[in-house]
Amino acid sequence: MSASNEPYASSVTREIPFRHQSPADNSSDTSGTYVEPILRPGLPFLKKRFTSSWARKNTDSDDEKAARGPLGLRLLHSSPEPLIDIVFVHGLRGGSMKTWRKGNDPRNFWPQLWLPLEPELHNANIHSFGYDSDWASTKSSILNVDDFGQSLLEEMRNSPYLRDKNNVRDEASSKKGSDYAAVLNNVLTISGIMSSRHYITDITTGSTSAQLINEDFGKHASNLPIFSFYETLQMKLGLASSLVVEKSSAILGIETAVQESRGRMRVVQAFLGISDHREEHYPRVEGSCQWIDARDDFQEWRDPAGELIRDEVSPEKNPSVFWVAANPGTGKTHLAAHVIDELGQFQLECAHYFFHIGNKSSRSLDNFFRSIAYQMAMSNAFVREKLVRLSEEGVTFDKDDAATIWTKVFKRGIFQAHISTPQYWVIDAIDECSRYQELFVLIKAVKLSFPLRIFITSRKIPDLQRIHRSLESSVSVTCTEVPAEDSNGDIECYIQERVKNLAKELVGDQKVITETILQRSNACFLWVRFVLDELEKVYTTESIAQILQSIPEGMVPYYERTVRTMAENTLEKHVASAVLVWTVASSRNLSILELSNALKLDINTVLPGAKSAVEGLCGQLILVDHQSGMVSLVHTTVREFLLSESAGDFFISRPKAHERIALTCLRLLSSGEMKPPRSQRMLSQARKNHELSPLNDYAVTQFSEHVYSASAETDEILLALDLFLKTNILSWIERVAQMGDLYPLIRVSKNLKSYLDRRAKYVSPLSSQVQVVDSWSTDLSRIATKFGSALLQDPSSIYFILPPFCPIDSAIYKQFARRPGSSGLSVVGHTEKAWDDCVASVNFGEDSIAAAVSCGENLIAVGMESGDINLFNRKSCQKEGMIHQKYPIDLIHFTDKSIVVCTTRSIVLMDLLGNTIWQTRIRFRCILLTSTTNAIIAVSQHGHLLRWATSTGAHHGDQAFTYASLDDDEENELAVKAPDVASLSADMETLALAYRGGTVCIFEVETGEVIAWPRDKSNRLASVLLFNPNPNISLLLIIYADHELALYETDTGAPVSAQETSSTAGIVSGSCSPDGRTLATVDKQGALQIWDFESLSLLYHVLTPATSFRIVNFVSDGSSVVDMIDSGMRIWNPATLVRKNIEEDQSISDDALDLTATKGEYETRRVSKITALCAHPTLPIVFAGKHTGQVIAFDTKTGLQIAVLYTHPHGAFVSGIAVSQTGIIASGDVNCVVKVWDLKPDVHSAHLYTFTSARIKGRIKQLCFSTYGDYLLLATTQSDQVYSMKDGSCVGALEFGHDERKVWRWLPVASPATRREQFSLVHDHKLTKFDASTFPSEIDDSKADIHYDVGEDNKETDINSAIIHPGTQTLVLDVRWASGYVSSSSLFLYDLGKMTLKSDLLPKYCKRLIGVSDRTQSLLFLHQNSWLCSIDLAKLALGQYTQHFYVPDEYMSVRHEVSPVRTADDNVVFCLHGELAVVINGLGYKGNRVLGE
Repeated sequence: MSASNEPYASSVTREIPFRHQSPADNSSDTSGTYVEPILRPGLPFLKKRFTSSWARKNTDSDDEKAARGPLGLRLLHSSPEPLIDIVFVHGLRGGSMKTWRKGNDPRNFWPQLWLPLEPELHNANIHSFGYDSDWASTKSSILNVDDFGQSLLEEMRNSPYLRDKNNVRDEASSKKGSDYAAVLNNVLTISGIMSSRHYITDITTGSTSAQLINEDFGKHASNLPIFSFYETLQMKLGLASSLVVEKSSAILGIETAVQESRGRMRVVQAFLGISDHREEHYPRVEGSCQWIDARDDFQEWRDPAGELIRDEVSPEKNPSVFWVAANPGTGKTHLAAHVIDELGQFQLECAHYFFHIGNKSSRSLDNFFRSIAYQMAMSNAFVREKLVRLSEEGVTFDKDDAATIWTKVFKRGIFQAHISTPQYWVIDAIDECSRYQELFVLIKAVKLSFPLRIFITSRKIPDLQRIHRSLESSVSVTCTEVPAEDSNGDIECYIQERVKNLAKELVGDQKVITETILQRSNACFLWVRFVLDELEKVYTTESIAQILQSIPEGMVPYYERTVRTMAENTLEKHVASAVLVWTVASSRNLSILELSNALKLDINTVLPGAKSAVEGLCGQLILVDHQSGMVSLVHTTVREFLLSESAGDFFISRPKAHERIALTCLRLLSSGEMKPPRSQRMLSQARKNHELSPLNDYAVTQFSEHVYSASAETDEILLALDLFLKTNILSWIERVAQMGDLYPLIRVSKNLKSYLDRRAKYVSPLSSQVQVVDSWSTDLSRIATKFGSALLQDPSSIYFILPPFCPIDSAIYKQFARRPGSSGLSVVGHTEKAWDDCVASVNFGEDSIAAAVSCGENLIAVGMESGDINLFNRKSCQKEGMIHQKYPIDLIHFTDKSIVVCTTRSIVLMDLLGNTIWQTRIRFRCILLTSTTNAIIAVSQHGHLLRWATSTGAHHGDQAFTYASLDDDEENELAVKAPDVASLSADMETLALAYRGGTVCIFEVETGEVIAWPRDKSNRLASVLLFNPNPNISLLLIIYADHELALYETDTGAPVSAQETSSTAGIVSGSCSPDGRTLATVDKQGALQIWDFESLSLLYHVLTPATSFRIVNFVSDGSSVVDMIDSGMRIWNPATLVRKNIEEDQSISDDALDLTATKGEYETRRVSKITALCAHPTLPIVFAGKHTGQVIAFDTKTGLQIAVLYTHPHGAFVSGIAVSQTGIIASGDVNCVVKVWDLKPDVHSAHLYTFTSARIKGRIKQLCFSTYGDYLLLATTQSDQVYSMKDGSCVGALEFGHDERKVWRWLPVASPATRREQFSLVHDHKLTKFDASTFPSEIDDSKADIHYDVGEDNKETDINSAIIHPGTQTLVLDVRWASGYVSSSSLFLYDLGKMTLKSDLLPKYCKRLIGVSDRTQSLLFLHQNSWLCSIDLAKLALGQYTQHFYVPDEYMSVRHEVSPVRTADDNVVFCLHGELAVVINGLGYKGNRVLGE
């Protein structure tokens, strides 16, 4: 529609797209539905500001009256620079809001929300006038148009907001009347419900009222500029369309004039003392800080609910403060800049200020007040006029006195101005203001007539909560933090924006450089900004790398200013220094409680409010996480700065800092809180209600890291270590074990050795303190590997149970095993003098046969023929898990994060928990298994190289490598040549295959062609092929079956060197260390040898028991060798493996010939020569049979041999021994000879009888005396014979065929009433009794069924032992069974009276039956966890048992051929390395346990 006024002095013509909305149209949109506002192009941020959540809070109710809007004149928008007032006056049946808004969504109220954003209307105050013109109402009305006009006029005169009450502008209303008004009145009259209205009659065309109003208005407005608007777009009215307000009705025809106003900022500037107002500007980054905009509490702070809809009323709590407190460097200034920019976009009146700690003027409160006042005057005319008036009145004030400025400029000036719009202050880094607390005192007392909203950013200042509490009565305060993920997101947006400015050819992929900077930022915005500033100035990739690794130039002055400010606090400067030392030098982040405790121990300073104190003293450099309480540096560059001399008074010397922390930790560890108990009785008392210091965990796990890094020049650490190791070391070991990880023991061992190496320059190694530390440095690693399982199960066992099992020359044995008194546990007989190079021995048990081994980063995986994969901790050698596979394992290999196994049927990739990632069938078994980053690679038995994608298992290749003869004239045998051994080079480019004929071919993988033949004149068979794993060493090692080692060049096959081994037995396995420098081999005779790879010089050798199957493999860091046999594995850690680094090595290969190989001692100590063992029933004596045929008596009190009683003829292997109650000894050998001797009181023996193979048929299986010793039963594989001990005669024999009896066991039975001696036979799940005197006659009605189940598909193989518990008349059977490759045993207990099973729980945990204690009548058994335990059968139903002592692996023979026995004095005897070890008083240590827990 076009707009015009009459052709008088001035005229204006505009085009405005406007159409008046009829009452019918408007009434249809009064529902309560929410629709997204129809925003004008160019104003998308309105939707961002006024969200759907805001709209719901501000929507009118469904009441139609409320939806129309309030009556009367109402200010919608107040301009800070008002030059014009616009009043919106609605038409018939409209409303002050309804007419100007679509629907009920407050975001569509365009006069209030949209018009103020139009640049041309920046200086316009906008009003809305409402009057009751609802002609559809049933209530009658006598009001006419003149009444409405008088009402508007009066309200305009009285309005405090209307700037010029004589300047009027009329939009789209009828001045001369409309023909449709008459039509409407007629309709209302005819309806019968509603009546005609006077105000409708007044606006009909030609009405007297319209003419009088028009003429009267012209008389008073001749000098006013009048703009009249009329419609040009027809409105649809039913079937027709027409204009509601025509041109003739809209034009008044009155002459107008326009006035303008000017600013007076120079006066204000002089009044406030603003010499040069420079506005700080931080560019906004698109996409950042979105998290703050999305917060409901921030939206409520910026645009409170109802504020834009209701009349302006000052809130109850005013000002309103939104406070963001966050860690240093997290982008608080960036956030403040974002809020400033956003408020500016929304055309809200905002003043801002950035405090700076480095600028004195920028830290003052007075400068802040004057800047804020100046900015408010710039944006708001009322403020400006008020300040001009103060200046004109001669008001003066001290420009440096903040309190005076507040009183005279704000309280008596700005706050008294007639401001009707909300005012916003954005204050950044308020904590850097020198007197920020004063600001809140002033704000608290102020009374405001307008809304004041203050956005504040700061560090997490100590008194934040106190300030909040002091303000909460009168000020609305919302506190929040910058979430870490949101801070990182903002930083990433900032980096992405800034990286665009860097040369693309310099930084390459912008995504990569962005990720790199983000990862190194540690969420520090300041560091990112300085780094990007420097990156924009460099032009080389080397400079980029240097910038990313060093402190940005801009950070150094910032840090220097910070430490200078910290130094000003002279009273607590030493506390700040200590905080920095502990935070910078600690090996992990400390919690605030740990740090507080550390300061108390270090400088004897107590911090009641540690968090506040740390943030207050060092808050610019250190942050304390609000949730976790962890203390850390704001960025890694802080550490670098403090370790440099630029830190001034806060400079930290790294060695001295570590020494300081080490001494503090050692003082704590040597204190009374770690004092060990003196006896087992005091053990529970010492731990009851005992609270440890907060720093205890850190001291326990980290003290050695500081010892390692500390200076070795002084004696303090050595003396502190000596004290600690002599007093509280066992308590420390217990604490480590309680944490569930024994690696700290190994780590401390290595750190102590390193410290002693450096200390050797300053003190003699013969020093007593050095010897103590050196001895413990060895003990700790051995304790972890040998007793790790026991420590994790019972950490307190370190005090009284484990020390006696240690070598007698070890520090732990010397200090803690030889305790005064006779009640303590001790081990007599065979004892080792020192720890050997075998640091750990793991027994897989008789139920498993190993097939493959692989070492990962933290785990050792052992694949079994049963299909199981056992996972062991690489450092502690303790079992951590088991993975089950269906088929036997051939090969096993670790990738970065998974395990790949090759079974006899398939290739399977699993995660470390055993979950199958993918599996694929293979046609041929494989001889090599390895991997690259993206592929699993195998070499099959028929010479094919197979590849699968690591991620999916997709088959990526099957490449055949065809045998090629070395000699051209040799007949080609392609079809029959299959490789036996394979090896792939480290770069996966070369493959070596060894064939049965002796030829070795080297292939190029890419082409599949042979590139070399390592020449061997004798054409010997290769048993091992090894490419050096170091890509820089191009050598192939071939170990021939005749025990020669030879090195060849990879590319040409030319020989480099060769070495004959001293053994005449062939090498069966070899492995190279990951660094390619060391070779480990083992041969058929059991010789383990360590070699220098490049020179093939022997460095170490040790003889171990020979086995038919053996594999060696280096652990991932090359520090140990895994030596696996079919039944177990050993971990070797000889000192030879500790090689100097390459720089120090001076090429060991050059002078390797002069090296002397170290010999290890193992061969005689690991072979069990005792083949049978039996204890005397009443005397402290045990009898042992040896493989030489000797029968020897040992004293169980000393463990020493008493005498050789006799020897079996021909030195025959003793297979069994039995002793009667009367002291008669019977022993049988492998030649089926049984000798019976009578033991005299002086431990001399007299021969009684000899039963030879002429009388005994079959291999002897069991010797069993009757209860009172009058009869001896000889059980063989073909018959059972009973002999009388009175004359040696055979009472009778029971013969049976091979198929009649497979599994059986005899046990003696006594009849207390008749003293008749009996034997009971357990066979075929039956118990049958025989009379000893009439053997083989059965006792009538003596048969009883024994029901036990070893499991479906399991096969019963033997009964290890069978006894009757005399007190409870319980039959105890130890039954062995097999399931495929797995062999195990189960314990079954029966009530002899009812022959019912007494417990089904105990069998699950019993590994071996030992016997019955004479003293307690408890059943003794070896638990599955290797602890010797006992259980009271009378209380079996309760499931409670007693744990006594841990049994090391070497105390149990691999196959359990010789079981431990209980002696008459309740000690336990073990067969150990060909001798006996007796555990004395072991049953005296009691720990109550419950089965199943």
